Amino acid sequence: MIAAAIIVIAILPSGCGNSRDAAQAQHAPTLGETHSASATASVTVHSPSLTVTLAAKPKRPTVGSPIVFTATAYARHAPGALGYQLHYGDGTSAPQSAVPLFCLPGKGSAARRTWHFSHRYGKPGTYTASLTVHVNCSGDRVTATLTVQSVRK
Repeated sequence: MIAAAIIVIAILPSGCGNSRDAAQAQHAPTLGETHSASATASVTVHSPSLTVTLAAKPKRPTVGSPIVFTATAYARHAPGALGYQLHYGDGTSAPQSAVPLFCLPGKGSAARRTWHFSHRYGKPGTYTASLTVHVNCSGDRVTATLTVQSVRK
């Protein structure tokens, strides 16, 4: 009986991360633009039931100095946990979130999560950071991209 319960739990989230209802940012702000006085660049992307914001600070990071990425996700109806994957655009990524494998009956309740990441770019250049957030046990997935410009000291 216990083995049967474990098999059912493993089968329920099989649709997790499905890209059927994917949404992507239409505009990718560039960190380091000189026309803005803001020290933070951010982008917000919406799907029918998921909103994701990716922000980066400082505005003009120097090579080797830390840049802080903040990811925020809000799902109006989350039948499971929220998960993410963040790629920094230089070939590296933040560790993927560990998402509990459970599904709630019905539409699920509202869920909000915020994650913070620190990264250092080793070379000057322009990098496209990409954050994908998904709702476990649903096809809702959103990708937000933000262009980061690392400058010399």
